[in-house]
Amino acid sequence: MSGVDISLWDVSKGEYFELMFAQCKNLTNDFSEWKLSSVKSALRMFQESDISGKLPQLPKTKLEYKAYAQMFCNCKNLVEVPELPATELAAECYLCMFQGCELLTKVPKLPATNLQASCYSCMF
Repeated sequence: MSGVDISLWDVSKGEYFELMFAQCKNLTNDFSEWKLSSVKSALRMFQESDISGKLPQLPKTKLEYKAYAQMFCNCKNLVEVPELPATELAAECYLCMFQGCELLTKVPKLPATNLQASCYSCMF
């Protein structure tokens, strides 16, 4: 994916991003302008990819079932995580989101006050 300028795509109204970049190698794109505002599922969006560029924004405050499950699972080059402002969590919404991300040194604030079953299960 290197060299492809997708940073200006308007993804704010997109709802499904499942497996979009899963297993991509040398993924250096800047996703920082991507606001997944309407996401229902980003299941495995970057799973096992070599993402090393800036991550998308995840501004949604009420999450769907498995919304971000395995989103960055086994991303071995991931060193930072996006802000996670959600306060209403559905079951398994963060399931295994960062599992296997060995280079992480900080975890995000988790301000949620309305939790559901397994919402943080295996998150890290």
